[in-house]
Amino acid sequence: MVYHAEVIGPGGRIYQCEHNHRTETAAITCARSSRTREMAAMVWQREAVRQAQAAELARQRREAKVAAEARRAADRAAAAARRAAARAAAEQARADKRAAKLAAMSPEQAWKRMTPGERLLRTADLEMETHGEIRTPEAKAAYDARAAKRATLTGGAAASPAAKSPRARWLAVGAAVVMVIVLAVIGSLSSGHHSAAAAAPAAATAGSTPTAAPTPTAAPVPAPLTLTTSVTRKHPFVGTKAGVTVSTSPGARITAVAHFPSGNLKRTIHADAAGLHTFWYPAAGALLGYRVYVTIRAYLHGQKQSSLAWFTPRLRPPPPAPALAPAPASAPAPSSAAPPPAPAGCYPTTSSGNCYEPGEFCPEADAGMTGIARDGERITCVLESGRYHWHPV
Repeated sequence: MVYHAEVIGPGGRIYQCEHNHRTETAAITCARSSRTREMAAMVWQREAVRQAQAAELARQRREAKVAAEARRAADRAAAAARRAAARAAAEQARADKRAAKLAAMSPEQAWKRMTPGERLLRTADLEMETHGEIRTPEAKAAYDARAAKRATLTGGAAASPAAKSPRARWLAVGAAVVMVIVLAVIGSLSSGHHSAAAAAPAAATAGSTPTAAPTPTAAPVPAPLTLTTSVTRKHPFVGTKAGVTVSTSPGARITAVAHFPSGNLKRTIHADAAGLHTFWYPAAGALLGYRVYVTIRAYLHGQKQSSLAWFTPRLRPPPPAPALAPAPASAPAPSSAAPPPAPAGCYPTTSSGNCYEPGEFCPEADAGMTGIARDGERITCVLESGRYHWHPV
């Protein structure tokens, strides 16, 4: 059976590690380690960032949809206004043509060719010129109807409110309100600080309450950059490698500078999706007793973090001298030298019988296994930078 470590965070969120543990005790120990809790916090933080980005994308899509609808409404209103103006111009042209035709005739002949409505309007015009008012009720009704029709077609305010029909008044008020809303939405999307000034004059002209422009939201703030470092082994044996593990934000650019006696070794790489990377350095004999400092710097979205790690190479302790036993006289000479036996306390061992050391590669079949190194230190086989390595517990 395979066990996985689980960490329960705020809000009931559960993080499950990818390590395979053979016992439940090992899984509980892994769950209580600071390393697993740091990984859980980073996973939850990435999930929060993804949710914030999804919400921001949805908000932008909603705003784009509102803007498109506002543009379509403005286009429809403009087209309706153009059609109304064209109809008014056509009717006015026909009226002017007929008036010019009637004016060319004698008054008696023109009166005979007029329709009843035209006669009432002619009577109204003559009474306005002679008395300054319209005294005939039928002529007054025809005059008011003509004024209301012209105001409806042109959208102007030439006719008095009393002369307009209720339907014409509601159409004029509705068109004014639609234009105010369209101007407010377009102004808020293009330039938020001009929306109130653009909507106020239109609202005063239409006599309606202006619609408040939506407050523009600020751009999402990137998550803070984090950086932690650890060394696989502070005192590695000469001939092995020392690893400097870096944990930072996903995708951050990492620069590591190792200060060796012969000169500085600089490496630059980007962190993976989990924000992890391990730099490996050889522990050569010339560095025996020399403390090698490694400067780590991380960069992401204009943010910068730095950290410092170190390791000091040391000599491997000599193996214990085997007890000499008298060789039997009849024993044949060995044909080949047998490999030195591994110390009794270390496990697992290599195919040649040697002990594993921290930093060395481990077989994929030993993934999640915990063993003992040559010097008695506990080690475990974990996945780092795409390869399995023996890592100190």
